[in-house]
Amino acid sequence: MRIVLPFFHRSGPSLGDKLDAALVLLRSMASTQATMEKKLMSISDDIAALQTAVTSENTVIGSAETLLAGLNQQLMDLAAQVDPTTAAKIQSLTQAINAKTSELAAAVAANTPATTSTTAPAGAADTTSASATQPAADGSGNAPATGS
Repeated sequence: MRIVLPFFHRSGPSLGDKLDAALVLLRSMASTQATMEKKLMSISDDIAALQTAVTSENTVIGSAETLLAGLNQQLMDLAAQVDPTTAAKIQSLTQAINAKTSELAAAVAANTPATTSTTAPAGAADTTSASATQPAADGSGNAPATGS
């Protein structure tokens, strides 16, 4: 009497082959993660440099606004102390300064990209200068000094 046992041979990768493939995949994922972390650090460094540049530009713009407002005020004070002919010349200079201040404000506004976000990033200070885009309340065109 002969006993026949059905034997099924499975074809395909063995368990060892599957583990090797999983190990290769894990190593690839670890390498990709390391690459992404390096890129993220580079981007973070670039953002920090950009923030420093923006702060510097805001300081320069604020200084220019303060300088022009101060110069304008000094000229108006001087005009009050001199004869009418000289006062008229000083008034003409004051108007020219006001025009250049307006041009500066327009150039800054024109070269500032519009933001699409309605909220500032965490830790970001409001660096917009209302004086760069708003005329003075007295109608002179002089923006108030920002105190920068």
